[in-house]
Amino acid sequence: MEIVEILEKNGLVFAFVVIGLVMWVSYQLSDKLSAGRLHGSAIAIIIGLFLAWLGGTISGGSKGLADLTLFSGIGLMGGSMLRDLAIVSTAYGVDMREIRKAGPRASCRWPWGSSCPLRWGRWSRRPSAIPMRSAWPRSAAGPRPISWVR
Repeated sequence: MEIVEILEKNGLVFAFVVIGLVMWVSYQLSDKLSAGRLHGSAIAIIIGLFLAWLGGTISGGSKGLADLTLFSGIGLMGGSMLRDLAIVSTAYGVDMREIRKAGPRASCRWPWGSSCPLRWGRWSRRPSAIPMRSAWPRSAAGPRPISWVR
């Protein structure tokens, strides 16, 4: 059994290896090239976008790197697993001391900052909300707005 076959059968495990390598490389680049001024996760996002474009260009598909059989685990990892990981890691990153230091002004701004994007997304999906012919401004407003363009 070749190594490629083993990696294709264990796509999710290989996806974690690839993401781990990308994160390690991006943090090394952050330290060496910008002395930590440009965060490693920002560099990782740039690398990920480049790899997605490269994978989509090579395969001619629409799912980026996940279109290649060797990297199919990235498609599995990037869906609901990534969403759940983001939710859990956000909850673990909360430091109650910092929240208390922020005071009552921050506690009033938190619900406002969370609800405004949701309200804007709902409002922008209405057919008469933004009458225009171009799909571009609506595509930035929320999910599925392009279906309302006349």
